Amino acid sequence: KPFNEEYLNERLKQAEETIHAQKLKNLLLHAIVHDLRNPLNSLNLTLEAFKTFAQKSDELFMKYIEYAKKSRLQMDNMISNILAIEKMNKGKYILKNETFPLKPILHETVTFFNDLNKEKSICLEYHCPEDYHITCDKNLLLHILSNLLSNAQKYARKNCVYFKTEKQGSSLSFSIKNEGSYIPPQ
Repeated sequence: KPFNEEYLNERLKQAEETIHAQKLKNLLLHAIVHDLRNPLNSLNLTLEAFKTFAQKSDELFMKYIEYAKKSRLQMDNMISNILAIEKMNKGKYILKNETFPLKPILHETVTFFNDLNKEKSICLEYHCPEDYHITCDKNLLLHILSNLLSNAQKYARKNCVYFKTEKQGSSLSFSIKNEGSYIPPQ
């Protein structure tokens, strides 16, 4: 079958450029993650040292340390989100399903966010049995709930975010509601 050599060469050049761009993206991503995680770890150690040496009576100083720790944690979460999305895009995210009690995970997550943002607390509503166990990838569940709760707190106009867990037959639903802006339907 006759072919156009110029067209074929152009397609090969485009493929090479795409492969090269993907390699550069991967190198840049790993460099960014590495270059951000190291200073964040150093910052965390420094903040812990400040906290150790700070006078307990100096509430304002302790408050600033806590703000800095919250910001550092948010940066670390952003880095984890970038890595998780990249793994999912490459199809390399391997689910690690396990069965575990749901209540301690929910309490841990909500407590973390309430501690992180004292001005906007999360009101947790349960509608599932106390001894309810769930089978899924625990880290992925924590990641998803953390993203949803983080966004709900960030965009809440009022001071409470409602987090509801409800058992519906053999399924479990999570819903998060705030009085802030919403995601457009489109």
